Amino acid sequence: MSANMDCENKRLLKAHCDRICCSLESLHYLDGFTPDLLIMDECEACLSSHISMNTNKDKADINFDILKNLLVNPQVNVMFADAFWSKKTTEFLNDLKIPVSLFEYTSPMKKKIAIECHVLPTLINKLKKNERCFCFISSATKLKEWMPIIKENCPSKKIVAYDGKDSYNQKEGSKNKIVDAFQAHFRKNATMKYNATIQTS
Repeated sequence: MSANMDCENKRLLKAHCDRICCSLESLHYLDGFTPDLLIMDECEACLSSHISMNTNKDKADINFDILKNLLVNPQVNVMFADAFWSKKTTEFLNDLKIPVSLFEYTSPMKKKIAIECHVLPTLINKLKKNERCFCFISSATKLKEWMPIIKENCPSKKIVAYDGKDSYNQKEGSKNKIVDAFQAHFRKNATMKYNATIQTS
């Protein structure tokens, strides 16, 4: 659930979607929504930085009430996940009298190859074959590093990059219509690269 969406679209999500991903700061849009499964990833960070007045502003009380009601609702299965689990999470759940089963992942991590070693060359090769591409990049820094490399290898291609801060739809004055802007620009350009940013509203 992005901050670029207008309020009405955020409220419509709970009526038309069976899977919703949102920040704790946006929970007030889901008032009355009862999922079968609630997953809180990075729970340690969520229970510190995100349950605060600084990020929730005037919605702090209602956001926390909705979260608490979801957690204690017997109809909702709850999963907390974090690589670094501390007593902060355990005490939080104990205070709410929620029974906890802890599953510790003990298998050794497998060595992985940096994904950019595969994605960037593949993207360039596809562009040289006149294929149109949509590429999601999770790092804004990496997005900026890739742009000159792709333009150097594919100088005749029109490239659009969107990172939420310097967005093409904002330049054109198209507010809160990201999907429409994506479709319009994808029809006109060879590739689009997108970086998701954490936003609150």
